[in-house]
Amino acid sequence: MSLRVAITGARGYLGSTLVRHFRESGCEAAAWQRGAEAGSRYELAGGLESLDWTGVGAVVHCAYDFRARGWEEIHRVNVEGSLALLREAVSHGARFVFISSMSSYEGCHSLYGRAKLDVEKPVLEAGGTVIRPGLIYGDPPGGLFATLCRAVRALSVLPMIGSGKFPQYLAHHGDLARLVAGVAGGSLALPARPHSAAHPRPILFRDLLREIAALQDRRIAFLPVPWRAIYAAIFCAERAGLGLSFRADSLIGLVRANPAPAFDLPEGYLFRPFPEGAGT
Repeated sequence: MSLRVAITGARGYLGSTLVRHFRESGCEAAAWQRGAEAGSRYELAGGLESLDWTGVGAVVHCAYDFRARGWEEIHRVNVEGSLALLREAVSHGARFVFISSMSSYEGCHSLYGRAKLDVEKPVLEAGGTVIRPGLIYGDPPGGLFATLCRAVRALSVLPMIGSGKFPQYLAHHGDLARLVAGVAGGSLALPARPHSAAHPRPILFRDLLREIAALQDRRIAFLPVPWRAIYAAIFCAERAGLGLSFRADSLIGLVRANPAPAFDLPEGYLFRPFPEGAGT
């Protein structure tokens, strides 16, 4: 691709993966992120005046500010900030690809899912594309998947969230990057609705941990703990200012997952099954 693609949240797991994928494909990728130099400095809660839109043909919006607490602040920072970027992209004639989440669906319970949902509709109305990735994995691992890998590596007995029978949908980061590149580059046009991006076969959370353990040549046992007790402990830790790698709101998204995600991607953009391509 010859166009310039801007990627927000470029320091995150998916954002950095996309920057690398675009550049390796010969496309100019602008990494818009906190703390960057002038022209690429981007914060959801900040202004957009310093961004360099020269030659930008597409924006892939991955950024989400997890520092925001409470719905009012989350809406102000993540929803209103995303919509401001959307309006700016439209004014520059750039395609807009919004990276949402499979935690986002009508009736979702997590604040993260609600925030993503509030951005999805305006994006679609403006002619943009909404992609809802599942749990992203790959080599090297990152994000929540890396957190699970570290927990399995460190502990022989893992606290299990209730029964652990929560379906997870896995998305290899290479497959996701190829999908996003197709949309951003204009070679793939998706219908105006949110698109689930993951392998369609679910794997239960407890079985996912067993698979990760097998990849590490480890045997693990589980100690079931009621999920509400785990939620209360994480919530209290967050209120005390402790920085945890797993948030209480993420637990809600895990336990209250989308009961009926729709998978309707074109055949050439299907996702590989887990654990193929996993890194632990």
